[in-house]
Amino acid sequence: MDRNPSFPGRQHGNAQVPSLRWLAGGAVAGLLFAAYGLLERDAGQGALPPAAVARVNERVITADQLERAIARLPAVPPDEADNARQWMLQRLLEDELLVQRGIALGLPESDLTVRDAIVQSLVASVTAEADAADPSDDELGAFLSDNAERYTYATAIALDAWVGDDEAVARSFLAELGTGTGAGDDRMRRVEGLPTTALPLERLRMFVGPAIAAAATEMAAGSSALYARQGRWYVVRVNAHAESSVASLQAVRSQVLIDYRRSLADRRLREYVDGLLREADVVIAEP
Repeated sequence: MDRNPSFPGRQHGNAQVPSLRWLAGGAVAGLLFAAYGLLERDAGQGALPPAAVARVNERVITADQLERAIARLPAVPPDEADNARQWMLQRLLEDELLVQRGIALGLPESDLTVRDAIVQSLVASVTAEADAADPSDDELGAFLSDNAERYTYATAIALDAWVGDDEAVARSFLAELGTGTGAGDDRMRRVEGLPTTALPLERLRMFVGPAIAAAATEMAAGSSALYARQGRWYVVRVNAHAESSVASLQAVRSQVLIDYRRSLADRRLREYVDGLLREADVVIAEP
């Protein structure tokens, strides 16, 4: 059989055998299979169970495992299907041997990299459903309502703003505002055209830019701050916030969906870990 470059390895008789060095890269994944019972244990030493395609010591490799592993390969031409199947089965066999050896050496208990891989894989498996959740608009709307403070924005802000070209001058000007001694340095110029009345954020961005306008929404009324923008220094004093409002679901749907999935994943993981804790015998030394 000609060597197929899609399946890197060595030739062994009529079978193509994957390189052990290449397989070592998948050993951690195999270790996870073993640790979580995805490779089924079969204590019998007789014939293989009906669903098994191989056994390595006390572990069986099922037909379902083999098919799922083959499905992860790139598209295989029909005339190479048998070769791909044989190659993948050989990979699973040798991978399982490495896994069993790693367990015998105590790697899950002693190797931090392996332990971290196990934890991350299990977390991903527990939260996978939440990460793919497709909630209705009603569910997202309820989440938005329950977490309104995350999506509440000032509809308008009244502020004063000055701009200068020297950072030291700007900092001195800011200090004067903070002490209430006035701000008479003519090297700091009022932002041209900025009204003293409250402005919607869309209009405020035209005068001070989107970054400063967004930052101003987080500033308390009466407070001042210094910002750098495009090589110049802005001193901003917020005089008042107009009424705040919760953004509509339509305006922030993408962010609400991300937050919803993250919250759902956190809740599922918390429930899973709490369940493990209830079943475990945990002893903690007194401080």
